[in-house]
Amino acid sequence: MNQAEKLNSNESSNFVEFQVVDFETNKPIIFASVGLKDSLNRIITGTETDFDGKAKIEKTEKIKFVEVSYAGYATHRIDYNIYKNYDILIKMEKLERGGRLSGDCLVTFVDYLLKYAVDDPSQIDTLKRYGIKYEKVETP
Repeated sequence: MNQAEKLNSNESSNFVEFQVVDFETNKPIIFASVGLKDSLNRIITGTETDFDGKAKIEKTEKIKFVEVSYAGYATHRIDYNIYKNYDILIKMEKLERGGRLSGDCLVTFVDYLLKYAVDDPSQIDTLKRYGIKYEKVETP
């Protein structure tokens, strides 16, 4: 499954347009945050999607990553260089409501990966989701 799709080519434009939608319903996500980051993961600038779930950014060589986030959805990060000559459709995946502790904070959403239920969780060595393999890491 690919959550970012290249739409029409924009090679002759100075801008990249993003359309951000819900993965399941394809409805636009309004006011999603679109952060533009450099190679050191520092924010260069950012914008928000409009009422149609669209945002437009000016092309620049400083951008290395684009990170799209919205409360209740998994943050989505793409490599800008792969997509910079296309308008982009990003499908955001909802997170499940939960109540696990993370550090000293109560996290109100948990990723679907935590949804797996088994009789004996210590027996899980590998999980696979959308072709991505998650390996169990031994802690000392």
